[in-house]
Amino acid sequence: MTSIIFLNTAYDWYMVQLWNSIKGYSGNIKLGLMTTQTAKEEYEKRLILDETDEIFACSFSPVALSVIPTLKQVGHYTILHLLTMEMVAGLHINAIRKKADYIYLSVGGSDLYRESKNPMFFFLQKRILKHTSVVSSENIQTKECFLKTYGKLAERLPHHVVRYGVDVIDELKKLKSAPEEVKEKLRIGKDKIVVMLGHNGSRAHQHIKMLDAVSRLDKEIKEKCFFLIPMTYGCPGAEYRNDVKQAAQNATDQFMILGEFLSKEEMAEIARMTDVMIHVQDTDQLSSTMMAHMYDENIVIAGSWLPYGQIKEEGIRFWEVDEISDLTGLLEEMIINIDKYKDQCRGNREKVYRFSSWEYCIKDWYNVYETMLEKAEER
Repeated sequence: MTSIIFLNTAYDWYMVQLWNSIKGYSGNIKLGLMTTQTAKEEYEKRLILDETDEIFACSFSPVALSVIPTLKQVGHYTILHLLTMEMVAGLHINAIRKKADYIYLSVGGSDLYRESKNPMFFFLQKRILKHTSVVSSENIQTKECFLKTYGKLAERLPHHVVRYGVDVIDELKKLKSAPEEVKEKLRIGKDKIVVMLGHNGSRAHQHIKMLDAVSRLDKEIKEKCFFLIPMTYGCPGAEYRNDVKQAAQNATDQFMILGEFLSKEEMAEIARMTDVMIHVQDTDQLSSTMMAHMYDENIVIAGSWLPYGQIKEEGIRFWEVDEISDLTGLLEEMIINIDKYKDQCRGNREKVYRFSSWEYCIKDWYNVYETMLEKAEER
């Protein structure tokens, strides 16, 4: 039987979506996952597990030999799939690589754009690449950056462009609620224009700068709006959350910070009631939350520095700012002419579905696996 084992030490929703989509697409694959005990407990709640599938809790401490005893429980697989260039993978690569015939590396985004600038992380990433057979990233720009960053180590590797699907899209397809119904549920005025600032609590989402731009909006414009600030995961701690809350209070009295974990259904409801979604993260490959908002034909504003050329090529309509401070003027224009801007988003739904639904995206992931499995059969 074909077998694939993943390495992902933290609980990650992308891991859940990919695993479950593989199980839905082909039932003839044995899957495994190496992770930590804490993450294992979360994965067991959400992964589709057949009798042959296994989740292994391993000890990934910085001590180089510490992982070996816990790896004894892990059998041999055809493919080891790394969903990002984790530091622990670089530390323990000599032990981990023995667990599979081939290593498939998916570039995570922050590992390339941020962590590669740290000399220690860069050294460990190069250790991973020396044992990698195939690489994938979510867009052409990330692929080009990968080649530029790692040079000859990267040039020797087959590199595919494959995207994670967006499971919230399927929830939006089923959702019957009107925007006004969701607003009422959250006690937001039905006539308010809902502006969503980022989609998680990470500093990389630059909440303070966005709220500074909001604070400079004309008073009459602000009164028409309600600002939603999702910080349901990724927040570095209470101090940053309090800083964001203070900045929001200084900018407007019409805001809500979301702090509790959201289900897929709740994320769909948030997208349904949102009018304008702002995504100005410092680095990114492709935001699934942003794509869900595009699918529901919301107005989306993104940073022009983000690698979204393929989205433009697909004809999906969104707007860009070169600086976060530019949000003030663009938001004022959009709020005054909200219907005109919404009309320009009307054709996004079908384009986004073809671009970002798991129905389409899983085929590309599976094709990468098949190319590696064909090599294994030739051996």
